[in-house]
Amino acid sequence: MAAKSQVVELANQVVTLIADLLEEWDKRPLEQPPFDSTIWSDLATQLQSSTELLTSLTTPPASFVRTLQLRHYDLVAYQIALEFDLFTAIPIGLSATLPAIANYSGLDGNRAGRTLRLLALHGIFCETEEDTFSHTPQSTLIAQNESIRSALAIQMCEMYQAASSTADAIRSSTKENKDISPFAARFGIPIYDYYQQHPEKADRFSLGMKGAMELDKDSLVDLQNSYPWTKFYGGTVVDVGGGTGHVSRFLAENLPSVFFTVQDILIPPKIENTANVEFRQHDFFQQQPSIPNAKAFLLRHVLHNYDDKDCIRIISALVPALEAQGELASPLLLINEGVVPEFGETNAHDLHLTVRRGDLCMMVTLGAQERTRKKFQSLLSAADPRLQIRGVYGSGVTRLIEVHLNNETSTASH
Repeated sequence: MAAKSQVVELANQVVTLIADLLEEWDKRPLEQPPFDSTIWSDLATQLQSSTELLTSLTTPPASFVRTLQLRHYDLVAYQIALEFDLFTAIPIGLSATLPAIANYSGLDGNRAGRTLRLLALHGIFCETEEDTFSHTPQSTLIAQNESIRSALAIQMCEMYQAASSTADAIRSSTKENKDISPFAARFGIPIYDYYQQHPEKADRFSLGMKGAMELDKDSLVDLQNSYPWTKFYGGTVVDVGGGTGHVSRFLAENLPSVFFTVQDILIPPKIENTANVEFRQHDFFQQQPSIPNAKAFLLRHVLHNYDDKDCIRIISALVPALEAQGELASPLLLINEGVVPEFGETNAHDLHLTVRRGDLCMMVTLGAQERTRKKFQSLLSAADPRLQIRGVYGSGVTRLIEVHLNNETSTASH
């Protein structure tokens, strides 16, 4: 229930944030807001969180439900715009008539216009005069970047279709197969098998993952700045399941005295080693081989792809490599994942919302999940009772969990 004092507090926050934004805007007298300013971005995020919470506290329930029942049709409009290339049908910096957009996209003018007008209400496109459309800053970003368009397309198309089968997947679950994913329920096969059978969709998925990483680049900055990587100077960090090595390569640029070994079941083609980044083939379900001078093993966005049973297998396979090697200290295990807040734990509204959405994303696509710190400790203890979480670092959605193998006790504390 909303307290009047909470509404007043949020309203005051909104007023203050708007004043701060205008002050930042005045530093650079531009027609458009200074979106490239870090200060602007931080203030805008806070404003979005405050206004969303204020709206949720003050909107009459009937009004909220009336809006909710039709909200998913916004996603239909995005799906049409992405599948029929409406973003690239309008030249950047110019405008396009509806007949020209229809001719470019192959979509009839009636449905193209209806789609564009709904999206314009969300700040995507602008109808400058009747049947003539131009870009907004938001649609310009999407139009300019194919990888970001692909990131959106996989969510609005196949993932949206899969999400609509979530209830069916839950109903069809059994004790023997309780984690069947909605994606598999919708398409008849698991997600990776689907992309093997549809190479054109697989290409879009790969490009979309690149786009998602571009949109999430702040998480890499937070990963680098929130943890004392310098303690690994002269040693090796093993990036387990590291794919194309984008995380290791990012860290390596700023940590020339740390060597990174990127492991995955397949080494990406045309990938070359650098001065302090190398690639090796390894299946993380198999026992981790000995890596000379390994100081840490990093699992980034690996465990949220798997159910508890497979997570325990992945962690267990690392345990022999975490044992102390002679007089050398035991290597650390670093888990870089979204961490769901525990009950009663305070968290920024936008971050909490993002990690909760990410949790359902993993449910839909893979029958997997994001986890709380307590749940991570449960998985670690099941893999080996000596594994203990010693700290959680970072301020974003994705946090870095530092894990030690305690060789002096057979029971892990929490």
